[in-house]
Order: sequence, then structure tokens, then C-alpha cells
Amino acid sequence: QGVCFYKYKNITYMFLSRSYGRRNSSKLEVYNYSSMTLINKFILPPMLEEITVSNDRLLLVYESGSSKYRNDCNYIVEDIISIDVKKLI
Repeated sequence: QGVCFYKYKNITYMFLSRSYGRRNSSKLEVYNYSSMTLINKFILPPMLEEITVSNDRLLLVYESGSSKYRNDCNYIVEDIISIDVKKLI
């Protein structure tokens, strides 16, 4: 669904979001980009859509917050979620 990159202490990390529909958990995976080694994996609410890094924060946007899916999703996330990116790597 989404991909973004973050460089910290000369290591580039790749963040990859995966969504599996309205009723299944999403996944956020963190890789060391140069070696493509999985660093961390997180299970998140359904319908994770886009991700980006801004000011050392990983921002997550969920499609479940839209009016189209509001009545047909297991867990609604209406806000942009902001996480300290260094806590994920």
C-alpha cells in the first residue's frame, strides 16, 4: 500500500505498509534497505493506506476513516497517526 525511506546514522531504512482489506489487520514492516533485512514488524488496524516520514515522525493514514468504509470496517481510524520513527528501528 505504501512505502517510504528514512536515513539514520548512515543506514537507510525502508518502511512498507500492507493492507489486507476491511476485516483483516494491516502490517507495517521495517527493513534495512541496503541488505533488505527485516528489522521489525508491527500488526496494525485494518486499512492502513499511506505512510510517510516527516520531521523524524512516521505518519500513517487509514482508509477506514473515509465515509465510504466507515460502516463496513472492524476498526475505524479517523486521525493521522504520528510515531517517533526512531522507536520503530
